[in-house]
Amino acid sequence: MSPIKNKSSLHTERLEEAAEWWLRLREPNVPPDVIAEWMLWCDAATDNKEAFASIQSLWHKAQSAPLEPVRRGRIRFGGWNQRILPYAIAAVAVLVVLMSVSWLEHSAGSRTENGAAIATQVGANREIVLPDGTHVTLGGATALTVSYTTERRTVSLNSGEAFFEVRSEPGRPFIVQTPSGRVAAVGTAFNIRTDDHTLRVAVSHGAVAITIGAPGVDTSEDNTTVRLLAGQQAVFRHNDVPVTSAIDPQVVTAWTTGTLKFIDEPLDSVVAAVNRYSPTRIEIRGGSVGNLRYTGTIMSGRVEEWLVALPNVFPIEVVSQDSDRVILRPRD
Repeated sequence: MSPIKNKSSLHTERLEEAAEWWLRLREPNVPPDVIAEWMLWCDAATDNKEAFASIQSLWHKAQSAPLEPVRRGRIRFGGWNQRILPYAIAAVAVLVVLMSVSWLEHSAGSRTENGAAIATQVGANREIVLPDGTHVTLGGATALTVSYTTERRTVSLNSGEAFFEVRSEPGRPFIVQTPSGRVAAVGTAFNIRTDDHTLRVAVSHGAVAITIGAPGVDTSEDNTTVRLLAGQQAVFRHNDVPVTSAIDPQVVTAWTTGTLKFIDEPLDSVVAAVNRYSPTRIEIRGGSVGNLRYTGTIMSGRVEEWLVALPNVFPIEVVSQDSDRVILRPRD
Protein backbone atom coordinates (compact mmCIF):
# COMPACT_ATOMS: atom_id res chain seq x y z
CA MET A 1 0.00 0.00 0.00
CA SER A 2 1.35 3.45 -0.89
CA PRO A 3 2.30 6.02 1.81
CA ILE A 4 -0.63 8.21 0.69
CA LYS A 5 -3.08 5.37 1.17
CA ASN A 6 -1.57 4.54 4.55
CA LYS A 7 -2.04 8.11 5.71
CA SER A 8 -5.57 8.22 4.37
CA SER A 9 -6.44 4.95 6.12
CA LEU A 10 -5.07 6.15 9.46
CA HIS A 11 -6.92 9.42 9.11
CA THR A 12 -10.19 7.61 8.41
CA GLU A 13 -9.73 5.33 11.43
CA ARG A 14 -9.08 8.34 13.65
CA LEU A 15 -12.22 10.04 12.35
CA GLU A 16 -14.28 6.94 13.07
CA GLU A 17 -12.98 6.93 16.66
CA ALA A 18 -13.75 10.65 17.00
CA ALA A 19 -17.27 10.14 15.65
CA GLU A 20 -17.90 7.32 18.13
CA TRP A 21 -16.69 9.50 20.99
CA TRP A 22 -18.93 12.34 19.79
CA LEU A 23 -21.97 10.06 19.79
CA ARG A 24 -21.25 8.72 23.28
CA LEU A 25 -20.72 12.17 24.75
CA ARG A 26 -24.12 13.29 23.47
CA GLU A 27 -25.85 10.61 25.53
CA PRO A 28 -27.67 11.98 28.61
CA ASN A 29 -25.88 11.73 31.97
CA VAL A 30 -22.48 10.66 30.69
CA PRO A 31 -20.50 9.17 33.62
CA PRO A 32 -17.43 11.16 34.74
CA ASP A 33 -15.13 8.22 34.02
CA VAL A 34 -16.25 8.18 30.38
CA ILE A 35 -15.54 11.92 30.06
CA ALA A 36 -12.13 11.38 31.67
CA GLU A 37 -11.36 8.56 29.23
CA TRP A 38 -12.38 10.78 26.31
CA MET A 39 -10.07 13.57 27.54
CA LEU A 40 -7.19 11.09 27.78
CA TRP A 41 -7.88 10.04 24.19
CA CYS A 42 -7.82 13.68 23.07
CA ASP A 43 -4.61 14.37 24.97
CA ALA A 44 -2.91 11.28 23.51
CA ALA A 45 -2.37 12.97 20.14
CA THR A 46 -2.93 16.35 18.55
CA ASP A 47 -4.53 14.56 15.59
CA ASN A 48 -7.16 13.15 17.95
CA LYS A 49 -8.13 16.65 19.10
CA GLU A 50 -8.28 17.90 15.54
CA ALA A 51 -10.41 14.94 14.42
CA PHE A 52 -12.90 15.45 17.25
CA ALA A 53 -13.15 19.20 16.58
CA SER A 54 -13.74 18.54 12.88
CA ILE A 55 -16.42 15.93 13.59
CA GLN A 56 -18.25 18.32 15.90
CA SER A 57 -18.07 21.17 13.39
CA LEU A 58 -19.15 19.03 10.46
CA TRP A 59 -22.10 17.64 12.40
CA HIS A 60 -23.87 20.94 11.81
CA LYS A 61 -23.69 20.21 8.08
CA ALA A 62 -25.38 16.86 8.58
CA GLN A 63 -28.16 17.95 10.94
CA SER A 64 -30.73 17.64 8.19
CA ALA A 65 -30.06 13.88 8.00
CA PRO A 66 -32.62 11.64 9.79
CA LEU A 67 -30.38 10.80 12.73
CA GLU A 68 -32.62 11.77 15.64
CA PRO A 69 -32.70 8.19 17.02
CA VAL A 70 -28.97 8.49 17.78
CA ARG A 71 -29.67 11.12 20.40
CA ARG A 72 -32.45 9.09 21.98
CA GLY A 73 -30.81 5.70 21.95
CA ARG A 74 -28.46 4.21 24.48
CA ILE A 75 -24.85 3.78 23.42
CA ARG A 76 -22.30 1.98 25.58
CA PHE A 77 -18.66 0.94 25.21
CA GLY A 78 -19.23 -2.75 25.89
CA GLY A 79 -21.86 -3.28 23.22
CA TRP A 80 -24.11 -1.19 21.02
CA ASN A 81 -27.83 -1.27 21.58
CA GLN A 82 -29.15 -3.23 18.60
CA ARG A 83 -32.06 -0.86 18.09
CA ILE A 84 -29.87 2.18 17.45
CA LEU A 85 -26.82 0.49 15.92
CA PRO A 86 -27.88 1.18 12.28
CA TYR A 87 -28.41 4.85 13.07
CA ALA A 88 -25.05 5.13 14.82
CA ILE A 89 -23.30 3.55 11.85
CA ALA A 90 -25.14 5.92 9.52
CA ALA A 91 -24.06 8.91 11.63
CA VAL A 92 -20.43 7.84 11.57
CA ALA A 93 -20.60 7.18 7.82
CA VAL A 94 -22.06 10.62 7.07
CA LEU A 95 -19.46 12.37 9.22
CA VAL A 96 -16.52 10.38 7.83
CA VAL A 97 -17.56 11.04 4.23
CA LEU A 98 -17.89 14.77 4.92
CA MET A 99 -14.56 14.86 6.71
CA SER A 100 -12.78 12.87 4.02
CA VAL A 101 -13.78 15.48 1.44
CA SER A 102 -12.62 18.27 3.74
CA TRP A 103 -9.29 16.51 4.40
CA LEU A 104 -8.59 15.96 0.71
CA GLU A 105 -9.22 19.65 0.03
CA HIS A 106 -6.85 20.55 2.88
CA SER A 107 -4.22 18.13 1.57
CA ALA A 108 -4.37 19.80 -1.81
CA GLY A 109 -2.92 22.92 -0.15
CA SER A 110 -5.91 25.30 -0.25
CA ARG A 111 -5.10 28.47 1.68
CA THR A 112 -6.83 31.66 2.71
CA GLU A 113 -5.96 34.51 0.37
CA ASN A 114 -4.38 37.75 1.47
CA GLY A 115 -7.08 40.32 2.20
CA ALA A 116 -9.67 37.69 3.10
CA ALA A 117 -12.28 38.28 5.80
CA ILE A 118 -13.42 35.13 7.59
CA ALA A 119 -16.27 34.73 10.07
CA THR A 120 -17.59 31.62 11.77
CA GLN A 121 -21.14 30.96 12.92
CA VAL A 122 -22.23 30.42 16.52
CA GLY A 123 -21.25 26.91 17.61
CA ALA A 124 -19.02 26.17 14.61
CA ASN A 125 -15.22 25.98 14.80
CA ARG A 126 -13.18 26.25 11.61
CA GLU A 127 -9.60 25.50 10.62
CA ILE A 128 -7.84 27.68 8.04
CA VAL A 129 -4.34 28.04 6.58
CA LEU A 130 -3.02 31.57 6.10
CA PRO A 131 -1.01 32.62 3.00
CA ASP A 132 2.33 31.90 4.74
CA GLY A 133 1.31 28.42 5.92
CA THR A 134 0.32 29.47 9.45
CA HIS A 135 -2.48 27.26 10.79
CA VAL A 136 -5.39 28.86 12.65
CA THR A 137 -8.33 27.28 14.45
CA LEU A 138 -11.23 29.71 14.77
CA GLY A 139 -13.84 29.33 17.50
CA GLY A 140 -17.55 29.91 17.13
CA ALA A 141 -18.76 33.46 16.33
CA THR A 142 -15.21 34.59 15.52
CA ALA A 143 -14.20 37.15 12.90
CA LEU A 144 -10.72 37.50 11.39
CA THR A 145 -9.20 39.46 8.49
CA VAL A 146 -5.83 38.91 6.77
CA SER A 147 -3.44 41.67 5.70
CA TYR A 148 0.08 40.56 4.69
CA THR A 149 2.94 42.69 3.38
CA THR A 150 6.58 41.93 2.60
CA GLU A 151 7.59 43.39 6.00
CA ARG A 152 5.02 41.84 8.31
CA ARG A 153 2.14 39.40 8.55
CA THR A 154 -0.91 40.95 10.18
CA VAL A 155 -4.32 39.51 11.01
CA SER A 156 -7.11 41.31 12.84
CA LEU A 157 -9.07 39.25 15.35
CA ASN A 158 -12.09 41.48 15.69
CA SER A 159 -14.03 39.17 18.01
CA GLY A 160 -14.02 35.63 19.39
CA GLU A 161 -11.23 33.13 19.96
CA ALA A 162 -8.47 31.61 17.84
CA PHE A 163 -5.50 29.31 18.22
CA PHE A 164 -2.49 30.20 16.04
CA GLU A 165 0.34 27.87 15.03
CA VAL A 166 2.66 30.38 13.41
CA ARG A 167 5.14 29.46 10.71
CA SER A 168 8.55 30.91 11.52
CA GLU A 169 9.82 33.67 9.23
CA PRO A 170 12.69 35.56 10.92
CA GLY A 171 12.56 39.25 10.10
CA ARG A 172 8.87 39.11 9.20
CA PRO A 173 6.90 39.19 12.47
CA PHE A 174 3.41 37.77 12.81
CA ILE A 175 1.01 40.23 14.46
CA VAL A 176 -2.54 39.72 15.69
CA GLN A 177 -4.41 42.98 16.19
CA THR A 178 -7.39 42.92 18.57
CA PRO A 179 -9.68 45.74 19.77
CA SER A 180 -7.68 45.85 23.03
CA GLY A 181 -4.11 45.44 21.80
CA ARG A 182 -1.74 43.53 19.54
CA VAL A 183 0.18 40.29 19.94
CA ALA A 184 3.50 39.86 18.10
CA ALA A 185 5.31 36.57 17.42
CA VAL A 186 7.69 34.99 14.93
CA GLY A 187 7.32 31.22 15.19
CA THR A 188 5.13 30.08 18.04
CA ALA A 189 1.74 28.69 19.06
CA PHE A 190 -0.67 30.72 21.14
CA ASN A 191 -4.35 31.22 21.94
CA ILE A 192 -6.25 34.53 21.94
CA ARG A 193 -9.72 35.23 23.31
CA THR A 194 -11.14 38.73 23.03
CA ASP A 195 -14.52 39.96 24.22
CA ASP A 196 -16.03 42.98 25.98
CA HIS A 197 -12.74 44.87 26.46
CA THR A 198 -11.02 41.77 27.85
CA LEU A 199 -8.05 40.17 26.13
CA ARG A 200 -6.67 36.74 27.12
CA VAL A 201 -3.46 35.42 25.59
CA ALA A 202 -1.94 32.02 26.43
CA VAL A 203 1.24 30.59 24.91
CA SER A 204 1.68 26.90 24.09
CA HIS A 205 5.06 27.15 22.36
CA GLY A 206 7.63 29.89 21.86
CA ALA A 207 7.04 33.45 23.07
CA VAL A 208 4.90 36.50 22.30
CA ALA A 209 4.92 40.21 23.11
CA ILE A 210 1.58 41.90 23.88
CA THR A 211 1.13 45.65 23.59
CA ILE A 212 -2.07 47.16 24.90
CA GLY A 213 -3.82 49.84 22.88
CA ALA A 214 -6.67 50.18 20.42
CA PRO A 215 -5.94 49.94 16.66
CA GLY A 216 -4.66 53.20 15.23
CA VAL A 217 -3.46 54.47 18.62
CA ASP A 218 0.24 55.28 19.07
CA THR A 219 1.64 52.43 21.18
CA SER A 220 5.19 53.75 21.45
CA GLU A 221 4.60 55.44 24.81
CA ASP A 222 2.40 55.05 27.88
CA ASN A 223 1.34 51.55 26.91
CA THR A 224 1.79 48.27 28.67
CA THR A 225 3.90 45.60 26.98
CA VAL A 226 3.93 42.08 28.42
CA ARG A 227 6.13 39.21 27.23
CA LEU A 228 4.91 35.65 27.66
CA LEU A 229 6.69 32.31 27.37
CA ALA A 230 5.23 28.84 26.84
CA GLY A 231 2.93 27.87 29.71
CA GLN A 232 2.04 31.47 30.59
CA GLN A 233 -1.17 33.46 30.23
CA ALA A 234 -1.94 37.17 30.50
CA VAL A 235 -5.36 38.73 31.06
CA PHE A 236 -6.01 42.36 30.19
CA ARG A 237 -9.28 43.87 31.40
CA HIS A 238 -10.33 47.44 30.67
CA ASN A 239 -8.58 49.90 33.03
CA ASP A 240 -7.13 47.06 35.13
CA VAL A 241 -3.51 46.05 35.66
CA PRO A 242 -2.57 43.04 33.48
CA VAL A 243 -2.58 39.72 35.34
CA THR A 244 -0.12 37.01 34.32
CA SER A 245 -0.13 33.42 35.53
CA ALA A 246 1.02 29.90 34.72
CA ILE A 247 -1.50 27.92 32.69
CA ASP A 248 -1.86 24.46 31.22
CA PRO A 249 -2.04 25.06 27.43
CA GLN A 250 -4.29 22.00 27.06
CA VAL A 251 -6.86 23.64 29.33
CA VAL A 252 -6.78 26.87 27.36
CA THR A 253 -7.21 25.13 23.99
CA ALA A 254 -9.79 22.57 25.13
CA TRP A 255 -12.42 24.55 23.22
CA THR A 256 -10.95 23.21 19.97
CA THR A 257 -12.34 19.78 20.95
CA GLY A 258 -15.75 21.06 22.04
CA THR A 259 -15.00 21.56 25.74
CA LEU A 260 -14.96 24.99 27.37
CA LYS A 261 -12.77 25.06 30.49
CA PHE A 262 -12.58 27.97 32.92
CA ILE A 263 -10.39 28.50 35.97
CA ASP A 264 -11.42 31.26 38.39
CA GLU A 265 -12.87 33.52 35.69
CA PRO A 266 -15.51 36.24 36.17
CA LEU A 267 -18.93 34.98 35.16
CA ASP A 268 -19.35 37.77 32.61
CA SER A 269 -16.23 36.54 30.80
CA VAL A 270 -17.49 32.95 30.95
CA VAL A 271 -20.86 33.94 29.52
CA ALA A 272 -19.21 35.85 26.69
CA ALA A 273 -17.30 32.69 25.72
CA VAL A 274 -20.31 30.39 26.12
CA ASN A 275 -22.45 32.65 23.93
CA ARG A 276 -20.25 31.76 20.97
CA TYR A 277 -21.50 28.17 21.24
CA SER A 278 -25.03 28.64 22.53
CA PRO A 279 -28.13 28.91 20.31
CA THR A 280 -29.74 30.68 23.27
CA ARG A 281 -28.37 34.14 23.97
CA ILE A 282 -27.33 34.57 27.63
CA GLU A 283 -27.46 38.03 29.19
CA ILE A 284 -26.40 39.21 32.65
CA ARG A 285 -28.45 41.71 34.63
CA GLY A 286 -26.83 43.14 37.72
CA GLY A 287 -23.12 43.92 38.08
CA SER A 288 -22.65 41.60 41.04
CA VAL A 289 -23.58 38.58 38.90
CA GLY A 290 -20.90 39.29 36.32
CA ASN A 291 -18.22 39.50 39.02
CA LEU A 292 -18.89 36.03 40.43
CA ARG A 293 -15.88 33.72 39.94
CA TYR A 294 -16.42 30.47 38.07
CA THR A 295 -14.30 27.35 37.71
CA GLY A 296 -15.64 24.44 35.71
CA THR A 297 -16.09 22.64 32.40
CA ILE A 298 -18.92 23.18 29.92
CA MET A 299 -19.55 20.93 26.93
CA SER A 300 -20.38 23.18 23.96
CA GLY A 301 -23.42 21.05 23.11
CA ARG A 302 -24.77 21.09 26.66
CA VAL A 303 -25.16 24.77 27.50
CA GLU A 304 -28.80 24.32 28.55
CA GLU A 305 -27.78 21.74 31.16
CA TRP A 306 -25.16 24.15 32.49
CA LEU A 307 -27.76 26.92 32.80
CA VAL A 308 -30.08 24.63 34.75
CA ALA A 309 -27.28 23.78 37.20
CA LEU A 310 -25.95 27.33 37.59
CA PRO A 311 -28.40 28.45 40.36
CA ASN A 312 -27.13 25.54 42.46
CA VAL A 313 -23.67 27.09 42.41
CA PHE A 314 -24.40 30.82 42.67
CA PRO A 315 -27.15 32.96 44.30
CA ILE A 316 -28.70 33.74 40.94
CA GLU A 317 -31.73 32.77 38.92
CA VAL A 318 -32.04 31.95 35.24
CA VAL A 319 -35.07 33.53 33.62
CA SER A 320 -36.28 32.74 30.10
CA GLN A 321 -36.87 36.07 28.39
CA ASP A 322 -38.10 34.64 25.08
CA SER A 323 -37.54 31.60 22.88
CA ASP A 324 -33.87 32.38 22.22
CA ARG A 325 -32.74 34.51 25.17
CA VAL A 326 -32.24 33.95 28.92
CA ILE A 327 -31.34 36.36 31.71
CA LEU A 328 -28.99 35.73 34.63
CA ARG A 329 -29.89 37.98 37.56
CA PRO A 330 -29.46 38.08 41.36
CA ARG A 331 -31.82 35.81 43.25
CA ASP A 332 -34.55 37.69 45.09
